[in-house]
Amino acid sequence: MFAVPFLFFGVFLAVIVVIALVGHAQAGARRERFAAFAAERGWHYSAATERGLEDRYPELDLFRRGSNRYGRNFLTGSAAGHALTAFDYHYQTSSGSGKNRSTQHHRFTLIMLQPDFPLKPLAIRSEHVFDRLTAAFGWDDIDFESAEFSGKYHVSSPDRRWAFDVITARTMAFLLDREAGSMQMDHVRLMLSLRQVSDPSEILPASDTAAGLLDGIPDYARITPASRPHHAPLTAATSPALTSMEILILPAALGLIVLLWFMGTYNGLIRLRNHCRESWADIDTELKRRYDLIPNVVAVVKRYAAHEQHLFEEIAAARARANTTDHTGTHVGELCRAENELLRGVRRVFAVAEAYPALKADAQFLRLQQELVNTEDRIQASRRFFNANVRDLNNRVESVPSSLVASMAGIGPAEFFEMDDLAICAPAAVRF
Repeated sequence: MFAVPFLFFGVFLAVIVVIALVGHAQAGARRERFAAFAAERGWHYSAATERGLEDRYPELDLFRRGSNRYGRNFLTGSAAGHALTAFDYHYQTSSGSGKNRSTQHHRFTLIMLQPDFPLKPLAIRSEHVFDRLTAAFGWDDIDFESAEFSGKYHVSSPDRRWAFDVITARTMAFLLDREAGSMQMDHVRLMLSLRQVSDPSEILPASDTAAGLLDGIPDYARITPASRPHHAPLTAATSPALTSMEILILPAALGLIVLLWFMGTYNGLIRLRNHCRESWADIDTELKRRYDLIPNVVAVVKRYAAHEQHLFEEIAAARARANTTDHTGTHVGELCRAENELLRGVRRVFAVAEAYPALKADAQFLRLQQELVNTEDRIQASRRFFNANVRDLNNRVESVPSSLVASMAGIGPAEFFEMDDLAICAPAAVRF
């Protein structure tokens, strides 16, 4: 009679032992694969278990989740010219209580790439249904020109301009062509997280994706934050504090929901309007930089083509009109017309320069040309960022029911900053 329970206990114990042995063997085989993989590429491998990673990576929130956090199977090397660290990461969470308490183990393979230029906080992950629900209350992520990209990925950053610097049209096409996993930047590195891989070779395509994102950051964005023109942020109106509601009457509850929706919508509109104003300030800074460069370029060209006096007078007049047009952002269409006229004139100056080999070889002309081209690149980037903010604002202002709140708050649609798609100089003369 007593033999049966002991038999079941023995079988259960044997199963546990077998599972432990199999798991140990699989872990050993995995370590061997990682070691061989590292040796093939000249990377360094360590099987050690390391805790306290939240102290090493304080800006990455993944390392603050759950408990029993540790990393192991560390690979260090380089990928596409960036310092690489890849490792397995584990943390656990618990749910329920008492006999119903259960523990969930979360396992990832993390890939860290560290470029040779500073970054800013940015997170990219898959879009969820809950994200679309929160957007109705004004808590939206950053949307881009591509509806397909914005529908697939959720992008967030405390610095919207940095997000647009990183997520260019080429980068959107690059990420749409692959499954990118979840990515997060701090000020030093980019982290890509995957479900724990069984084969270390799976790290390579993921590291290529991370390297592609970093390599796609344009040169004008690879500058220290201190050297970029800074504009004091315009803060949105803050929501008044709500007291606890103890009245459970249905009309009061419905009224509270409407109030919360109104505040969320209003603050979202104010935030979008302020984004437009901030991004317009970036455009204005670069336009004024161009106004300062153009007379210097014309002065150099005059030394070689003095007979083009009529062209030089036209450019001076176009520059004066553009410089005296309203730059507050309230008459964007009028300024667009003036800027397009000036841009066409400057292009004609560079077309004239093509006929003078000595001018094309002049060191001062080459330096000014490069400065003007770099300024144009920044203007185009700022214009793209501004127009994205205008699009977001106009979508909210013109959509029901947020249009009702916009009308009550006196917030109307903004104008896009549209410029002719003309390069300052011919493609062959852009870089020397």
